[in-house]
Amino acid sequence: MVSVWVQSVHNLHCIRCDSRLVEQAGRFAVAERPTPVYVGEVGTLQCPEGHPLPPRDELYAHREQRGLPRAAPVSEVDAPSAERPLMSVER
Repeated sequence: MVSVWVQSVHNLHCIRCDSRLVEQAGRFAVAERPTPVYVGEVGTLQCPEGHPLPPRDELYAHREQRGLPRAAPVSEVDAPSAERPLMSVER
């Protein structure tokens, strides 16, 4: 398994800026799939703009209120930079 940064596998967005959240995930090659499978790592969900996030249930509610699909294509992204430390989800 390789650990990478990806767009939110559950298509969650920041409540403040509406950016799609990013998270660390394991990247797995599956024999009969043309693209890798990503499994998000618990506790790594962050806003790319550095905004603090509300509890996870509020993020899911925000997605539903906006009518966004529960799943969307996932792309790998650059790791967060040291200049803009990212804030994790509040518990």
